[in-house]
Formats: sequence, C-alpha cells, structure tokens
Amino acid sequence: MTYLKSFFVFIVTMYGLSANAAILDGTCQFNGQIIPNDTQVVAYQNSTVPIGEACVSENRLCVDGILYGSFAYATCEVAQNASCLFNGVSIAHEETVVAYHSSSVAFGVSCNTVAEVRTCNNGVLTGSAQYSSCNSNSPRACLFNGVTLDHGDTVTAFLESTSQYGGQCRSEDRTCNDGTLSGTYQFSACNIDQPASCLFDGRNIAHGETVNAFAQSSVMYGSQCTQQSRTCDNGTLSGSYNFSSCTVGNPANCSFDGRTVVHGESVTAFESLTVDYGQSCLSQARSCNNGLLSGSYSHSSCSVNPAPPVEPLPVEPPPPAPLSCSINGKTVQSGDSITLFQSASVPYGSVCQSETRNCVNGVLSGSAQYESCIVQPKPPINTCDINNIIWEFPNVCRGNWGMGVGYFKSRVSRDGGKTWTVIMKNRLPDDLKQIWGFMVNKYGYNQCKRPNVQYVPSVNKKFVVMKSSFLPSCEQCKFVEVETPKKTCHKNKHKNNKQKNTTKKSVFMCKK
Repeated sequence: MTYLKSFFVFIVTMYGLSANAAILDGTCQFNGQIIPNDTQVVAYQNSTVPIGEACVSENRLCVDGILYGSFAYATCEVAQNASCLFNGVSIAHEETVVAYHSSSVAFGVSCNTVAEVRTCNNGVLTGSAQYSSCNSNSPRACLFNGVTLDHGDTVTAFLESTSQYGGQCRSEDRTCNDGTLSGTYQFSACNIDQPASCLFDGRNIAHGETVNAFAQSSVMYGSQCTQQSRTCDNGTLSGSYNFSSCTVGNPANCSFDGRTVVHGESVTAFESLTVDYGQSCLSQARSCNNGLLSGSYSHSSCSVNPAPPVEPLPVEPPPPAPLSCSINGKTVQSGDSITLFQSASVPYGSVCQSETRNCVNGVLSGSAQYESCIVQPKPPINTCDINNIIWEFPNVCRGNWGMGVGYFKSRVSRDGGKTWTVIMKNRLPDDLKQIWGFMVNKYGYNQCKRPNVQYVPSVNKKFVVMKSSFLPSCEQCKFVEVETPKKTCHKNKHKNNKQKNTTKKSVFMCKK
C-alpha cells in the first residue's frame, strides 16, 4: 500500500499534476474545501476575465487524496463596465450628462452656447465642460450723476449745467442698457442764468435799471457838469460817462508878493519898490478873479528915496525879492531845488526815476510829484499760492490814449490784501504776465480789454476785483525749471572746440 501511494506521488510529479495536500485517507483539499475521494470539482483558469471573454473551466478529480488537473480558482466572473464621476455624481456606463464650460453667461446670452453633452464610456467621460449648471446674469444698472438707473430706465440729461441769459438748455434722453448709458450729455439739471447786473462807480446796477452819470467828477469854477443817463442791459451799461456825481470847484485864490489874495478881493500894487526923490510911487488896484490877478504891478510897497546930498552918487535900487515855490505843502525858496520821483513805487526789477526840480522866482521846473519811491519786493520764486492773490483794476475802462489798456494802474496783493503792489501800464511781473495770458487765451477779452470773467466791487471804490474763482489753479500755473542758452565768449573759435552752454532758471508758466 505504501508503495502504491509513493507511485501516485511520482506520477503526479512527472506529469505536472497538482495535489493540494494529499491526505492518506483519500480526500483532497481545494481552495479550503474538502473534496471526497473519487469526487469531481469544477475549477477555473482565472478568477476574472475581461468583458467579452468567457471563463475557462475544467473538472478536477480526487483520487485517493490526489486532485488531478491544474486550474486553481473555484469561481470566475466576467468583468463589468466601469461608471464615471462628474461633480460628485456617479454616471453609469453609456449614460450621458449635460455639462457647461462656464457657470454663468452675460445678460442676453443663452447657456446653450456653452453647453456640452458628455457620455460615460467604461469609466472615461467624453468632453471637457466642467460645470453641472449655468445661469444667465441679470442686466447691470447704470450710474448717472450719483443716481442708479436700472436696466431699461431712461433719464433726461443736459449738455450744460447753466445757460446764459437769453439762451436755451439743450437736453437728450439717455437709456440704460445692461450697464451702458446711451448719449453723452453729463448734467442732470440746467438753469438759465439771470441777466447780469452792471458795475458803475463801485456799485451794482440791476438789469434794466438806469443811473445818471457825469463826464467828470468835478469841474472848474465857472463851468457846468455834463450829465448822461446810462441803462444796464445784461451786464452792459450804455453810454460812456464814468462818474456818479459832479461838483463845481471853488474859485481859486491869487498870490501876490508872497501872500494870498482871496477871490473877489483887491490889493494895491506898486510899479516899483522905490522911486527917486521928487518922484511919486505909481500904484494900481489889482483884483483877484478865480486865480487871475488883474493888472501888472508886482510890488506891495513903494518908498521915495530921500533927497540926495550935494553931488550925490547915483544909488542903484535893490532888486525885487524873488518869489518862492510851493509843492506838496512845502516851500522851496527861489534858487533852491528839490528832488522828487515820477512814481511812489515801481515793480521789482525797475528803477525809481528821480528828477531835480529848481525854483526860479516862483516857477518850479519839471513834473515829478512824489517825495519818495520804493521798489516793490521781488515776487516769490518756485512757489504757487494763487489763492492769496487779489488783483484789482480801475472800476472804469481806460482808453488807448496813453494810459495803458485794461490793466493800467492795476494793483495786486499776494498776501490776501495785507500789502499791495501798484503796477504801472503793462509792466507785469513774470508770474502775473503768464496768468494774464492764460486767462485771455481761455476767456477772451471783455469791453475793457480785460479777461472776460466776473468782477466784484472792491472795498476801495476806485477798483473792482477779478473774481478769484477764475484765477488758474496751481496745477495750471507753476514754476518750472528750463534750460536756456548761455552767452559765452570763446577765444578759440575752431569748430571742434565749440561747446553748447546752457543755464537753468525757474520760469513761471501756465498750461494752455
């Protein structure tokens, strides 16, 4: 018996037969099961096979503890098709799902334009769209002058916020379409300006109002004041007379031999200071009429020389006392001189013009009137403080007859009115010259050849003030550093030795 079992083991080994733990009692083991002797069991070549293939099986026989055959698996299954996963949801094999390339689309656009059908094929999902849902955005609102307009709303807009007196407000309807507002007009309201008032001799004249004006503020004694009616029409005053009142001057007194003769009074005058013995002093009555003294005798007294001694020598009469001169309340004796100035002040960089005036027998030469003259301080450099500038002009237009145009005798304060600089004729400092050019370029001229902006009355009734809101800002007017050619003298004029020399300086400039 032992010999036969050994022979069976040998046969199994020779022919490659498998015996799972051959048992001497004749049973066999297969995948954890006890197979009785002389009993068959179905075995499979593989535990699973791919889709479309069949499981391969064989019958294995247990003979005295030896299990014949080689297939090792008790079961076999055909593999199933794999499902797909999309946004956390399982998609079965061959099922489809609608996906989107974006989660939202603009207002008016359909989500179908970004949709895609994706199919599950054994665990692989076709296509590339990533989103499981899509929404169409709501239309966007519009913003106009701080007010929100819903899609489809319409608002009336105006080209300008104000219109001049006699003009019209131009408007258009602007409609909101998904965040875009049609049209171009920018203002939500428009007002027509009231007619402008006029400025006359330091006071405002309402539109339509009439005022009496005079050609001169005063006339000489014996003359008459010339009157004119001037009417304000939307900022323009008819006529040309510039004064609101006129007075007739008092008659002038006369001067005779160093004393005053009142108008209407008379004085006795003599032809000469002395006459020879035996002669009579010749006199005449001289009457004062508004500064003019009748007659021609020039002496207030006369004496007769005493009788000459025997064979007296001729005596020369003393010369008449020379007349003195008077200016600014001061007396200048004949033969003396006084130094005066043409102006009380001149702009920075100018020179005070002086004049020596000589007194000769009551007649003072020259024309200078001022006892002192100052040079205005240098304007600040590399600074821009437009807000403190107060620029005043005469309250009446000046003609072209030797008195400048527009800004003759204007005065400027750079510190808000604490100190003033009088500017004669057209000699403007560099910064004010740039500001003047900027404003003329932007606003043009008015009837006085000044910038066409608003002016308000000054505390000083002789002036009007350019409204500060029209002065350019520091962003428009400022000092800039520029390079300018520098004049040099080179002894060596060979062309290879020439150099371009420049110098830097600060220049006040306004943007056009």
